[in-house]
Amino acid sequence: LSKVPLMNVAYYEKTEPGQVEVDQRGRMLVVHPKMGQGNLAIATSTLDWRSAENRAESLTYLFSVLNVTSDVVMMGDFNFDTNAQPETAAIPYDYEDVWQSLRPHH
Repeated sequence: LSKVPLMNVAYYEKTEPGQVEVDQRGRMLVVHPKMGQGNLAIATSTLDWRSAENRAESLTYLFSVLNVTSDVVMMGDFNFDTNAQPETAAIPYDYEDVWQSLRPHH
C-alpha cells in the first residue's frame, strides 16, 4: 500500500536449479517513491526460515540488486537473530539494524 506516488515498482527473484519452493528463493519487492530529488528505494523481503545458508545467499543477491541505489530502506521477515552467522556477514557495513537501535539492551 502506498499513499505516495511511485516512480517505479519492481519485483526481483533469484532462481536456481533445484529450488522448487518459492520461499527458498531470494526475492524482493522494491518501490521508488516520487519524493523530492532523492533516489530512495523501499524494499521488502521474506527470507527462508529453514536454512541459514539460503538466507545468507539471498541477502547477498538482494543487496547486489540494491547497491545501485544510495538511499535504501530494507525491511521484512529475515528469520534470523541479531549477529547470527552467516546471515549478518552478508549485510553491507553501511546498513543500520533499526531493530537493534530500538532495543539496544536486548
